[in-house]
Amino acid sequence: MNFKPSTEIRRYIARIADGTMFATKELLHIGRRNTIDQNLSRLCRSGKILRVGRGVYMKAGPKPIALPSPQEVALVKATAWGKRIMQSGLDAACKTGLVDEGEQKHVFLTSGCTTSFQSVAGTIHFRKTAPKKVLLGDSNVGTYLKALWHLGKEYCEHTDVLKRLFEPIWGNAFAREDLLTFAGIIPSWLRDKLDMQRYFHALMWERNNRKPIDRVTLAAVYAPGALR
Repeated sequence: MNFKPSTEIRRYIARIADGTMFATKELLHIGRRNTIDQNLSRLCRSGKILRVGRGVYMKAGPKPIALPSPQEVALVKATAWGKRIMQSGLDAACKTGLVDEGEQKHVFLTSGCTTSFQSVAGTIHFRKTAPKKVLLGDSNVGTYLKALWHLGKEYCEHTDVLKRLFEPIWGNAFAREDLLTFAGIIPSWLRDKLDMQRYFHALMWERNNRKPIDRVTLAAVYAPGALR
């Protein structure tokens, strides 16, 4: 039986749903890189697929398909190359409303090498960062911490900012546990500013009393600390 890379590539694309993204690296088991690239280029010209970034494609369909976000393109690219990514501190600050969204750039922190590539959403940047910072991830708590870490110690002297960002955490036991998990990752100045002992005491109270701590008890028993 004759093995034709072009046929196998078409079969691969036929199996995925319209709008699904894939990376060139997922097809390298079929043939040589230049052969894969040539076939993908022909499929782009025929309208079967769309090139949404360097080495990243999307299956087209009979109906118009919304283009992917920078985050979606970056995730496909990173996953194919075995990298872990997360929002940068600047993007986290934009997401939390601490800086103007007009300043936002498509920058992602990564456990891999620093690089950049073009996409339908503009230039996407991967910037190598310390492994421990990658552990913060993109959870709500991790996003807040990245934003404050990026903005720096002087910015965090504005206690109203800390109160506005972390007030929701008091009502969420899972979020408080996340915050305590990250205590050893964030710098000491941010750990002190957030008064981590307060979160630990609240968590211990809940475990000992086997019920969520309410705001009245929290205010009566534990001084506001860094949020005063």
